[in-house]
Amino acid sequence: MEKAMSDVYTEYGEKKDYHLTVTVKNNLLLSMMKARGIETVAELSRQTGISQKVLGDYLRLLRPAYNSQTKSINPSVERLCGFFGCLPDHIFPEEHLHTPLETNTSSVEVSMEELKSIPGLVDPNPETVLIRAEVNDVINAALNTLTDRQKDIVRMRFGMDGEAHTLAKVAEKYNIGVARVLQIEAKALRSLRESGYAKMLRDGLRQNDQ
Repeated sequence: MEKAMSDVYTEYGEKKDYHLTVTVKNNLLLSMMKARGIETVAELSRQTGISQKVLGDYLRLLRPAYNSQTKSINPSVERLCGFFGCLPDHIFPEEHLHTPLETNTSSVEVSMEELKSIPGLVDPNPETVLIRAEVNDVINAALNTLTDRQKDIVRMRFGMDGEAHTLAKVAEKYNIGVARVLQIEAKALRSLRESGYAKMLRDGLRQNDQ
């Protein structure tokens, strides 16, 4: 005779309702970037001359500060240290100065109680948590259809990473005129409207406001 589902849960442990993906990032480097007002890898790349791929690996801790073969500091890390005026251990956790993470993502099954215990995810309504995650996924997917500069300007202008920035502030950051910022913003928004994500964005944002 087949066991009832409640018996299966009792035998094999608590039923988990949520699938959570965790991404580990280098908070030391992120903090240095925020202190300089640098919000994206693209902007850090422009200011340091280091490729976005290399910087992305450093942020995800997939590349250590030191070369494992030569045992010497990577030239790009030297450049980063010069830019921030710091030592390698100020922008890399001690455990990853010489050794990278094998993978920086992990997926686990969690209950609502476990979900509520995670800072920033506490919400009395589990449906709201899931809708917010889905909306963020759609927004990020839509923005990824833009160029790095268009994406950065849209994020800054609409406060997607916190505070909305004025045209003058964006123009100052990119060392361009306000009129040029308006042109880039208009082109980016036109691209988003014409993309297949437009309706998903409208529907998702409407749900998020409810």
